[in-house]
This record gives sequence, structure tokens and C-alpha cells, in this order.
Amino acid sequence: DTFTSSSTSYAVVTGLSVDITPSATSSKVLILVHVNGMRGGSNYYWGGISLFKGGSNFIGSAGNRNPSFNNGYAGLDGDQSNESFNMDNYNLSVVDSPNTTSQLTYDVRVILQNGSDTFYINSARNDENSSGRARGISSITCLEIDGSW
Repeated sequence: DTFTSSSTSYAVVTGLSVDITPSATSSKVLILVHVNGMRGGSNYYWGGISLFKGGSNFIGSAGNRNPSFNNGYAGLDGDQSNESFNMDNYNLSVVDSPNTTSQLTYDVRVILQNGSDTFYINSARNDENSSGRARGISSITCLEIDGSW
């Protein structure tokens, strides 16, 4: 489904969360994230995507550095004439060592530096019903891995 946000705090992307319950404390969890979308608006502000675990930023930030994926202005391919039609792809794969057999929840969240911008997930800013306007597919997948590897 499509999702939009203009939040300057991390907003949970609807439909991009997954629960997993490891079978052993030695198990590891492989998290695969694929997001299609764009940030429409000014060249002067950033938008970001991050992975959260149990409500906390799993990827985290260092110092003043904010999101895991930093998304600049729409139309990053340089074709400014199509800036409202082009989606970008973001991919992340990470291995977690949770050391638990309790249920874990991983989710994808987006944030904007400026609330006058909008983040679009699975659609472009110009989402008119036309054969030239594609929609994206985003996913989050978790796989339990035997901790002995």
C-alpha cells in the first residue's frame, strides 16, 4: 500500500513491520529491508529511513548524523523535468544477535528535517492514475539463522 508522512519525528511506515520469535538464544536474525519511495520538496532538507527494533532505532546514529538512509530531493537521477515521478530504492541487510527467545518486532520508519516536505512510500509525489505512473513494492523480511555459523 502507499504511505505518506510529513513528520519531523520518526513515523512508522504502515505495513513495514515484522515479528519474529527466535527458537534459541544463540540464534541470529537476518533482516532484509527494501523500500521504494521518494521525498518531494526542497533541495535544502533531508529525509531519512531507518530500521527500528522494539521501538528503538536499531541502526542508530553517530553524533549529529541522523538517518540510516539519507534521501535528497526527488529525481535524484538528475532529470529535474521528471522530479515528481521518480522513486528511489533503498536496501538494507543486517544481522542481529538478540540473545533471546522472546518475540521481536522490527519496523521501518521515516523522518523529515522539515515538516513542509512529504515522504512518499510506494508512490511518487505525482501519483495520478496514468500508465506512466508506476507504484513501488516495499518489504521487510526476517530469517532466523542457526547461531552456530
